[in-house]
Amino acid sequence: MTWEETWETIKNFFSNQGWPIIEAILILIVGILVVKIIMKIIRTAFKRSKLEKITQTFLLSVIKYALYLILIIVVLQAVGVPTTTFIAAISAAGLAIGLALQNSLTNLASGIIIVSTKPFKAGDYISVNGVEGVVKAIHILTTTITTIDNKNVIIPNSTITSNSVTNYHANPTRRVNFKFSIAYSEDMLKVRDVLFKVFESDGRVLKDPAPMVKLDSFGESGLNILAACWVDREDYWGVYWDLNEYILSEFNREHITIPYNQMEVRLRTDTPPAPTHPLPQRVEKKRIKKQKSKLEELLEGELPDKETLKKLKAEAKAKKLEEKKLKKEKAEQLKKEKKNS
Repeated sequence: MTWEETWETIKNFFSNQGWPIIEAILILIVGILVVKIIMKIIRTAFKRSKLEKITQTFLLSVIKYALYLILIIVVLQAVGVPTTTFIAAISAAGLAIGLALQNSLTNLASGIIIVSTKPFKAGDYISVNGVEGVVKAIHILTTTITTIDNKNVIIPNSTITSNSVTNYHANPTRRVNFKFSIAYSEDMLKVRDVLFKVFESDGRVLKDPAPMVKLDSFGESGLNILAACWVDREDYWGVYWDLNEYILSEFNREHITIPYNQMEVRLRTDTPPAPTHPLPQRVEKKRIKKQKSKLEELLEGELPDKETLKKLKAEAKAKKLEEKKLKKEKAEQLKKEKKNS
């Protein structure tokens, strides 16, 4: 093809498709402006809402890509490109990606639920699926929890939404429970007075609600006591550990006995009795020895030559045929006897 023919082809294309191309360019420019205006309006609306920043960022990205995808489809239709196949390809690709990222999409949806419903926030002390600690960060796919021994545990968000979550920091105050036993011989009123003095001595213990001391149950070796006090949530562990020491110290000061399981050990001085019956005498069992064939006797000893081996095999084969023949004759004889009878 010469240069003149190429130029004529280009001129004919633009003369026939000129207006659709210009229309597509105009649609693209106007569409980009419209998308920016829509995104600005949505961004302003999100700022006024109570949605978390991570949720806002995710939703803004999804809306932005969806608007630009619609704009590309409209531009292609203006040029005259058939978009049915394009849309079908996008749908198939979306389905394949969805199947491949099924777990990630589940965690993504769970992350949106967590940041939207706010069952907990960063800094809360929670327990979920056997993991207990402070929430360090909430991401769109995972949540990081720092345990008491300073380990970071990364939990998928789908695990959180599919299990029960205990938020210990949901309320400003918490109740600290102490469970222990005292001997049955101890005075319950005295024990109650000692425990109330311990609670009164610590300024972190709240006076309202007031502490309590109750007889919980009757144990096998002592009385089971339940004592409880209310504290600010940030003081829970400090009060729990400190008051355990104070209670033990005051019990020792007041000579209050805490029962515990005991083991009694005795030293035997006598000797065990001697047996009265001696062991029985050995009696050999009578065993029937299996008679060996000539072939087995020869194989256990020296190996025979080829001719002897062939002869022995032939004799064994003839013996088997004779046994089969005898069995057949006996069977025929039994049939004849049955017919005659």
